[in-house]
Amino acid sequence: MLLREYLTEYTKEELLDQARSFEIRKCSGLRKADLIDRIVDNFCTEEMLRSRLACLTKEQMDLFRKACISPTAVSVNEVVDAMQLYRYWIGYFEEPTDRFCVFEDVAVAFSKVDDESFRRKQCRKGWMVKCIHFLYNIME
Repeated sequence: MLLREYLTEYTKEELLDQARSFEIRKCSGLRKADLIDRIVDNFCTEEMLRSRLACLTKEQMDLFRKACISPTAVSVNEVVDAMQLYRYWIGYFEEPTDRFCVFEDVAVAFSKVDDESFRRKQCRKGWMVKCIHFLYNIME
């Protein structure tokens, strides 16, 4: 499935909210299909993927990489990681199996980003995010 296809399920207002969160300008007058195109084009840029994926933990990144290759069964221990990937719009749960899949257009764009430089940066940031989550959970 393509991210473009997935976004057709959203209302125009939800899409406009998402476009604002991506800081995409001059979208309010667009038709829904054009708005989806702008969001996908923006989302699948190298810069956007690098910034969005850099904050994933090692476990989330491992699950993402597996799901880029083929739909992946999510174990009980990976449910939270899969939900985070789903919330980031980089994947979806396949019906009716509930396997986690990465959108095809996102996987193609990611293959152009996943180099040694990205892996080093992502590893450092992912570790930091994991520490922040840990401290947050302790303080609750």
